[in-house]
Amino acid sequence: LTLGKAKTNPMGWHCGHARPGTGIGVLGRWYRRHSQSSLPDFILFVDDDNLYNPYFLQQRLQTEDPSIPKVWAGCLKIDFPTPPHRFWLYGGGGSIWSRASMERAIQPIHCNSSSSAPEDDEFEKHVCHQLNHSNSLLLQEQKYWRDGMSVSDLMYEFANRNGCIYSD
Repeated sequence: LTLGKAKTNPMGWHCGHARPGTGIGVLGRWYRRHSQSSLPDFILFVDDDNLYNPYFLQQRLQTEDPSIPKVWAGCLKIDFPTPPHRFWLYGGGGSIWSRASMERAIQPIHCNSSSSAPEDDEFEKHVCHQLNHSNSLLLQEQKYWRDGMSVSDLMYEFANRNGCIYSD
């Protein structure tokens, strides 16, 4: 699975914030085309500055229920304090998404049409509320929103059209 066109300067500067949104957006589109039933229990997004220990990651995720929507990001350890070799995910822009979180992220959201009733789906209702209250949106995501998009589609559009917030 690739994230689109190859960079013209593969060893050069790249906008740091675009990678997670682009990756989640591309992966979301792929899974929608290939059936949600093929979603794994957990999806690990890592960047070039993440450290993770596959053994401890697997141990930790065996204690989690993938049917509960949950996303982990940042400095994650089995217990604190712990030696550095026991990190299950540390640093960078990496995250771990449960299957239920990805299912939510790739579901189409209908705020302005009659094809779905947001009042029947709490997640969809919350997304529509956030999008329709522009004064509460720090990043002004609604300018990228089209009815029927998923949250992962919105993340992709925002990451690829918004310029660079930071770089590495």
